[in-house]
Amino acid sequence: MPRDEGTDTRRSAAGDGASPGTTLLERDAPLAALAQAWASAQAQGGRIVLVAGEAGLGKSSLIQAFVARLPDPGAVVTGWCDPMHTPRPLGPVRDLARRLLGPARDDADEARHFDGLLRRLGRRPRGRNRVHVLVLEDLHWVDQRSADWLQFVGRRLALLPVLFVGSLRDDVRPAGHPLDAALAALPVARVQRIDLQPLSASAVRLAAAEAGLDAGAADALHRLTAGHPYFTQELLQQRLSWPADSPSPAVLPGTLADALQARLTGLPPALLDLLALVACGPAGVPRRLLQRVASAEEAARIDEALTRRLLLATAQQLQFRHELLRLAALERLPDAARRALHRRWLDTLLAERPGTQPPDLIVHHARGAGADAVLLAHAPRAAERAAALGAHREAAAHLATAVEAAAAAPPEVAADMLERWAYEASLAHGVTDRALAARHEAVRLWRQAGRPDKVGENLAGLARMHRYRGDSVQAQAFGAQAEALLATLPPSAAQAGALALQAQFALLQGRVADAEAGCLRALAVAEVVGDVASRSDALNTLGSARMLQGDAGGEAMLRDSLALALQHGLHVQAARAYTNLAEGLMALGELSRADAVVAEGLAFDAAHEFGRWTDYLVGRQAQLRCEQERFAEALAIADGVLAQPAGPTLTRLPALVARACAAMRVGRDDAATAMAEALAAAQQAGESQELVTLHVAQIEAAVLHDQPVSARAAAQWLAAQGPAAIWPRARGAWRFWQRLAGMADTSMPDEVGLPPPFALADAGRLDEAAAAFEAGGCTYLAAWARVAAARLPGSAAGDGRLRLADVTFDHLQAHAARDALRRMGMGQAPRASASRRGPYLAARAHAYGLTAREQQVLRLVADGCDNATIAERLQRSRRTVENHVSAVLDKLQARNRLALMLRVQREPWVLGDDAAEPAAD
Repeated sequence: MPRDEGTDTRRSAAGDGASPGTTLLERDAPLAALAQAWASAQAQGGRIVLVAGEAGLGKSSLIQAFVARLPDPGAVVTGWCDPMHTPRPLGPVRDLARRLLGPARDDADEARHFDGLLRRLGRRPRGRNRVHVLVLEDLHWVDQRSADWLQFVGRRLALLPVLFVGSLRDDVRPAGHPLDAALAALPVARVQRIDLQPLSASAVRLAAAEAGLDAGAADALHRLTAGHPYFTQELLQQRLSWPADSPSPAVLPGTLADALQARLTGLPPALLDLLALVACGPAGVPRRLLQRVASAEEAARIDEALTRRLLLATAQQLQFRHELLRLAALERLPDAARRALHRRWLDTLLAERPGTQPPDLIVHHARGAGADAVLLAHAPRAAERAAALGAHREAAAHLATAVEAAAAAPPEVAADMLERWAYEASLAHGVTDRALAARHEAVRLWRQAGRPDKVGENLAGLARMHRYRGDSVQAQAFGAQAEALLATLPPSAAQAGALALQAQFALLQGRVADAEAGCLRALAVAEVVGDVASRSDALNTLGSARMLQGDAGGEAMLRDSLALALQHGLHVQAARAYTNLAEGLMALGELSRADAVVAEGLAFDAAHEFGRWTDYLVGRQAQLRCEQERFAEALAIADGVLAQPAGPTLTRLPALVARACAAMRVGRDDAATAMAEALAAAQQAGESQELVTLHVAQIEAAVLHDQPVSARAAAQWLAAQGPAAIWPRARGAWRFWQRLAGMADTSMPDEVGLPPPFALADAGRLDEAAAAFEAGGCTYLAAWARVAAARLPGSAAGDGRLRLADVTFDHLQAHAARDALRRMGMGQAPRASASRRGPYLAARAHAYGLTAREQQVLRLVADGCDNATIAERLQRSRRTVENHVSAVLDKLQARNRLALMLRVQREPWVLGDDAAEPAAD
């Protein structure tokens, strides 16, 4: 299957097909770089080398020359990206899997291609190459899911004995190309790029001399080709047809296109017909299938095409020697002739036994043939296959083709294609205006077709899309319309889904009773119609409502929701369940268990490349760090999320809230701005839970900065919410900070069930509250409880309480609290405490408390160094290095080096400051 820029790796002036005896010219340095990367992969872990250049510069020839010099070239495995209108999902990855894992019963098994291949690559090969050498050809054509796979493996590269060598064109790629995101996510230290250059005049003279041309003709050739290897090669091949007494052709072609067309001119008609037939295929075509499509005259010319080196043969496929030549053969054809050839391919594919031919290949030829009916039948199948592999970009592309084909179809067909495309396009590209317009058009067409059930289903889809964009008003409006319409119809999955969605919206607005009632109704309908997705959604919302109200029994519902989602492959529901389970545990004060769920959820999101939803959960992790009083770490995580290109408001909201709260406590200069930005985003999204958190934080900020007006405004907003809208821990924090602000109690008089530390503080038993907070790991609140106790009239041991509070604030880097103590006349120490020497200064500045030496060790581990290598580089004993690595694993809560590498890839800020100066061990 490889599309090559020449296949003879031992001879090529600039690619294959050059005159005999010509060698690879001016490629010694790139070959040496590849050899060095191979050696580095053996000693220091995985490497990726990208060989880049315009079409025809000899990228594949260079790679094949490198492979030929390896101890065991036959062990090298190659995967190819295809120039199809919609690429094969995981195309090159499936090529690799077939060689490394053997034939598969289910070629769409995602676990095989991700986890299975990762396990195989993690085992050092037995052959003489010592590492796996994998070639990925034509990455400029890579599909989205293969790019995701490259990121997936790239995150673990340091731990794998593997060398990836990829070829790609250096053309400007369109915005949002999947390769760009994949390359940006790869560890920079493990990626090398080789940019191939055109041949010099000297190299062209040498190649021309081997072809029998004099120096003058060689210089003319260089001026014409600008040293482009493939162009040079094509003209040298035409030397065979020049007049015997002439050093050059009578007329030189003016462009590369002319040269390629000249190569085809004069060939026998049957051979040209064969080439045209192969050119309509996507890169390599199966030889068995070609024999069935081709006429007898065309099939008889296959050997001649190989002899003339127009086509190349692999074990089972035929393809053009170069993509440029394939395009030249294709461009010779009038549109009608192209359509006729695609029709021949299509008829042959459709005549095969159903299910034996890839639906994306059928779609490719149906599109080329203009066969709309075939497209409408097979594009949805190709999209389903792509989506099953997580390739939502390719699924959307297939469905976009179907949408075009459905322009003249009956309303229900066109509506179905628009509905499917809007869903897949939203997963692939986010909720764009075009996707929303497609959903609206689907609603109109379903109404025209007299299908109120589908109208309701798409209204619910519009509600979800607006919710994702952070437009709560529109989301609620469409959700209400969907529920009202579907309520008039018999029970259905759409009805259950609309009920579950409205229950979710009710919970987000703080209407807990309505949410619980809606969930119960959704569960009843889902049970009748057997809809697993709606059941998972409803259990999720119901469990969340219970946990937010302090009912630990809600956890079982959320875990049931998660189990259903995982069992039935409902990835969106599973991601939401991980997020809400973590939030519920945080609301119960179960911070260590919430930490475990967040880690599991992040691993799930990363494995399924959830993109923006991963940002949402990482933002929740930042909020958790703030609750754990790890404020610097919370800021590092939140700033990392918010530094990404702006996405939907909803997915950025948790990070915005975490940044606002942590910046307030550490006294960062942008704290007020961060608070205002978070409030605006929460109001736009209609997120009651985040609004409660932020208004409680505003009362705390009023205490820190002595601004009673803002405290009163925030307290009034909280008092206006229904009692159920504010969960027990938030109610306790509200009352706690009101006391410290010296405000009259504005909270609900009938509140019960505050968590014990808050209940003690509420009862005025502040020393006991401080002890209870401290026992629960809330030292920041314990310190403030001591401050409140010290301020009581006639309080004994007030100075001791204040000194202890001040030390606590200093330890937590809660600079705003220390400033507040000084304003109150209670602070005992300056804000900038005496600096510690040695590793402790760096540890206090690092989000995870790593010393300067530990940060240094972490960077070396991230670069793939083993303990022996680290010891050599740092000039320390292996025992000392083992102790440092153990400390790093402990502080970052990583079970092993693999977990540590995943953590670094997900949170690169943990690497710390390169400038940190380590002290002597």
